[in-house]
Amino acid sequence: MARSHCPRSLTIVLAAGSVLLGTAGATAPADATAAPASGPASVALPRAAVPMAAAPYEYLGWGDPQKPTDVMAATGTKWFTLAFILSDGGCNPKWDGSRALTGGSDESAIRAIRAKGGDVVVSAGGWSGAKLGEKCGSAGALAGAYQKVVDAYHLRALDIDIENTEFANATVRKRVVDALKTRRPVWTTTAGPSCPSTSAATAGRWARPPSVPWKG
Repeated sequence: MARSHCPRSLTIVLAAGSVLLGTAGATAPADATAAPASGPASVALPRAAVPMAAAPYEYLGWGDPQKPTDVMAATGTKWFTLAFILSDGGCNPKWDGSRALTGGSDESAIRAIRAKGGDVVVSAGGWSGAKLGEKCGSAGALAGAYQKVVDAYHLRALDIDIENTEFANATVRKRVVDALKTRRPVWTTTAGPSCPSTSAATAGRWARPPSVPWKG
């Protein structure tokens, strides 16, 4: 099933500090070369990556998507927003709720992008499927699930795409926002109009300035 995304319009900064604001067209830190202080080294952060001019979505779990490296070669694009991280039925993140974070085709795609001088943002949520915000029982547990994704790939930014049921339930929505507040240095949230029915959509971006470890 194809995934839908609403246009984003409003950026709200939830914590002070250096920030990667807004949506996938934002500008990333140009000198973000340090690896996180903890977490697996299976997909190491590249020593140098170009600043993010744009990070188009690519959904590798449906249909016959183009290889990101082919897109890079054809267009010059260096960054991608890879979708979607969902719940595996509990408070554990997996690609589309079924594919492990490491050891599979998704990790291979990230390795290939970085080998060509690019980098990625990973998107959690989306319109359909079981959301981590719904399955994790507390804001702390949810933040821990997001942290697993960050640590698995040594990410500079994580996109939190709050849509449909995750947004419509006030308790779940608050849990997601509270989870965003538990991590430092920076979280941002972006809100947009409703899609495709009566539910509104929200997205967030968790960003790590250079040389600052994730866990604080």
